[in-house]
Amino acid sequence: MAANLSHRAAAVAKKNNNLLWDVLGDLWDPETNPGGYVSVGVADNMLMQQELLDYIRQRFGPELRHLTYNDGPSGSNRLRKATAHFLTRQLQPHQSILPEHVSITNGVSAATEHLAWSLCDHGDVVLLGRPYYRAFLKDLGLRPNTNIIDIAFIDVDCMSDGALPLYEQAMKQNAEAGNRIKAVMICNPHNPLGRCYSKRFLVGLLKLCQTYQIHLISDEIYALSVWRTGEGSPSPLCGFTSVLALNTSGIIDPSLVHVIWGVSKDLGSNGLRMGAIISQSNPLLLEAVQATSIYSCISGLADHTVCNILEDDQFIEGFIEKNKQQLYDAYTYMTHKLDQHQIDYDSRSNAGLFVWCDLLSAFFRLQKRTVSYTLNEKKRISDQIYNRLLEQRVFIGRGEDFGHECPGWARLTFSQSRANVDEAILRIVGVLRSHLEEGCD
Repeated sequence: MAANLSHRAAAVAKKNNNLLWDVLGDLWDPETNPGGYVSVGVADNMLMQQELLDYIRQRFGPELRHLTYNDGPSGSNRLRKATAHFLTRQLQPHQSILPEHVSITNGVSAATEHLAWSLCDHGDVVLLGRPYYRAFLKDLGLRPNTNIIDIAFIDVDCMSDGALPLYEQAMKQNAEAGNRIKAVMICNPHNPLGRCYSKRFLVGLLKLCQTYQIHLISDEIYALSVWRTGEGSPSPLCGFTSVLALNTSGIIDPSLVHVIWGVSKDLGSNGLRMGAIISQSNPLLLEAVQATSIYSCISGLADHTVCNILEDDQFIEGFIEKNKQQLYDAYTYMTHKLDQHQIDYDSRSNAGLFVWCDLLSAFFRLQKRTVSYTLNEKKRISDQIYNRLLEQRVFIGRGEDFGHECPGWARLTFSQSRANVDEAILRIVGVLRSHLEEGCD
């Protein structure tokens, strides 16, 4: 029978093979599902979930209005006020965030899509530095239909000042080619690298955006999950600076600067589905978002729940500090395991929920391989490692899916139970020690 779908729907249906949902529907449990997937590939912070759930249960108390449209699809007046108050305390913006600067969505993915749709016409360019959060490709491109152009940094640290000339080169080349660049998207702290951009880098990027009249969208969903400073670390670490904390006077038209945040990561609540767009100097943008927000409105019960949390200064500040310590302990636990098995990782991470690991080098070391491989050979071996991991029912964040230029890297989430981390590392090491197909010898 003919489906008679639109061309765009048919194209999306063909691409709807996201392994993530299969994994989440079949997660490993040592007692109830020992044959399930052991996942360290999803950015899910499970360390403080029980404490948050206990708090929610004690203070839930919904009212009749939470079963209605309440104050409209852009979040209740109460939630926009609570979010503005909370983020002003936490992000330390140069100017206080007001409720009228905020639009609420059912998650940061929806917020990203709203911004792409509102800022870009069909085919307009959004620049993404590599590696990038893999879901940006869908959030920015699937329905907004933007032209996403990624920037390769080769041997340059993508978060250093040395990356700025490559951003400018991409802006200049696309402008000369007649491509209309409307936005640059960053994630700060960075996903998947788990690091923070320096204040100097952010100012430099803002200046470029002003020169080329490009919007800067800063996804700050990990802003409150910075769990380590420079003390006792093997290399200098950069603390977190929100772009809202910068004085944009003389740097950029503030109407070009937008931040998104949500409760999924910092509060360990992927399922609550609350995101926020903060734009302090572009009311027309927020009007456009609000005009289409019926498609992404937060439920009344989630709205009420998040308000209870964000309005309680004493609870939420204590929760955030405890969460940071839990994240640091979990990072230390996983990296100790990686050290034991000689798996290299980027030791500069100090934020987020994950470690950035070099599994391919570990494979070569454990296999005692000393020959040189071409890039294509490395890609092929990396593919085989990834496929073998899936066969062994372990799910990782594959570096290639984040647009990383070097094969064999992976994002491993440490904000899990220690039993889950132990089982994941056990299976990963087992694959790295095993012999793959003859074609990679």
